[in-house]
Amino acid sequence: MIPRIGDSGVRARAAIGKSTTRATGLPVVLLFAKLPLAGHAKTRLAREIGADRAAEFAAAFLADTWSRVLEWGRAPIWLCGDARDGTPFRPHLHAPLGHYLAQGTGDLGARLARGFRIAFSRGASAAIAIGADTPHLPLARLDDAIAALARGSAALGPARDGGFYLLALPRMRKLPPRLFTGHAWGTATVLRGVRAALVQSDIECHELDDFWDFDALDDLVQWKRKSFSRDPRETLPRRTMALISDLGL
Repeated sequence: MIPRIGDSGVRARAAIGKSTTRATGLPVVLLFAKLPLAGHAKTRLAREIGADRAAEFAAAFLADTWSRVLEWGRAPIWLCGDARDGTPFRPHLHAPLGHYLAQGTGDLGARLARGFRIAFSRGASAAIAIGADTPHLPLARLDDAIAALARGSAALGPARDGGFYLLALPRMRKLPPRLFTGHAWGTATVLRGVRAALVQSDIECHELDDFWDFDALDDLVQWKRKSFSRDPRETLPRRTMALISDLGL
């Protein structure tokens, strides 16, 4: 049973930014990120604007996404990075790091599974996994995920490229078979496979509205050109916007 989210809101805000390794009774946000280094992060974008510039965007995406979740404030945020410890990430966050989890080895599925297992083993009532390339993610999507979790459901955010931008799971003793295995990660078949695994495991799942992450130059162009209704709680991803303006998009 997941505790009522409203009852834990104050505790969530108190825990955010602290280096706690426990999250007893709280949902947590697992922010998965690569270290924003040239040639290492946003390689698809790098083919269009160069590795150094793409690394600048990766750093901006990370900082803005981190700030957005902190601003939301309804759950502690844990950084799940691909470095052995959080030290090299600190300069890129422009905010306190709080708790860090090393992603470890394996494909994306193995790393996601590891993050969820650790969160549950440390007392989290639920976990919400997102990536570091959605600095424009509406806070309402996180609210919807929390609401689904409070009902005991999972939540899945479909990405327009056939993947997903958010996966939320209530605490469970054992992760569903095939939820994180047998997928061709990074392809348009991932969403279909994850949906099927949830259905096969008889897990109720609430699907959020579709969205997209920033993988290529056209993603940035589309976002700037399209007008979005914005939650008044939100601030715009200013570091990302500044870089977009520098490119003259």
